[in-house]
Amino acid sequence: MKTFFLFFLLLFLPFAAPALTLKDKLLGAKEGDFIVTEQNKIYSLLIVREVLPSFIELEEISVPESHINLKETSWSSWLAQGSPGHSSWMLYQIDFVEEKLQESYSFSQKQWLYVDDSDYLFAKLLTLSLTAVSDKEKRRIGPPPQDVEPDRRAIWDPPLTREGKKMKKPHYDVYRGQWPKDQSQLSACTILFYFDQERPSFPFPYWLELSNGYISLKLRTIDSGSGLHTPLAHTAPPPPFHFTGASQPIKEGLRLSLFTLPPAHNFQLFARNLTDPNSPPCAVEFQVKSAKQTGTVYLDIAKKDLTARLMSGHQYVWVLRSKSRPQQVIESPFSFHWKP
Repeated sequence: MKTFFLFFLLLFLPFAAPALTLKDKLLGAKEGDFIVTEQNKIYSLLIVREVLPSFIELEEISVPESHINLKETSWSSWLAQGSPGHSSWMLYQIDFVEEKLQESYSFSQKQWLYVDDSDYLFAKLLTLSLTAVSDKEKRRIGPPPQDVEPDRRAIWDPPLTREGKKMKKPHYDVYRGQWPKDQSQLSACTILFYFDQERPSFPFPYWLELSNGYISLKLRTIDSGSGLHTPLAHTAPPPPFHFTGASQPIKEGLRLSLFTLPPAHNFQLFARNLTDPNSPPCAVEFQVKSAKQTGTVYLDIAKKDLTARLMSGHQYVWVLRSKSRPQQVIESPFSFHWKP
């Protein structure tokens, strides 16, 4: 009897669901997962390009409603045709470690762009603590009953479309987040996320609703799916950094000038020996110093480190590699003769 009573009590206790973050959901994403949202008559196709424990890459392609007929073509067919009529084609990299938007590249304009991390909603929502909304709290259909009457109204669920097919009677896990009062656009906003209950591993919400009494925003998903890849899925953008001048001697050692969009501490610096081509490149430590010009930084290398690593009288070139994108490697267009 005691066991049954304990079971009965536990069954009705209001357990607090563990907190969730959007970062947790994105870490479980798979390459090719996608959603399509619609706002102001613009479709935005968001595709997971690559996901690793340290970062996620997303491609976002926007197209006006008037430039695509979804009754006659699928998103995969449209992509295979080169996405005709698209207005923008972006690549974003979100850093899970630093929890911010790290890089932004426009395939349309063929250039890296400065993007204010505070303006990229997804990056700002990464670490917002989300708590589950109980059925009792969920939005319902129709007017509320009188105070003495039980609420028998059906729970409202937004429509769910998967691979172009509208799902019957979808159900959602709803989570609520509360943005703190600050100077941002989301100040004091209550944010609701609707995730597909049938596919808990799917990373994107199907409905996003923000409100703080002054602003109200609803973002709806019109399609979703998996296994979608763009023709540019394996096209690496050019490195977003380059050397801007030859090595300059300074009191402490040598200084390199670099133009870069990602933070300079995300690089590895090597010296490649031209005099002895068979010797492996030497990793070289550096300190980052700010410059007055936007996007320009200095890499200062201590003389003692150069003396310890380089061979006197040998000719070298600098090699710079991105930590987050190891395939992005550049060599300095100049060489230098090392002599302590």
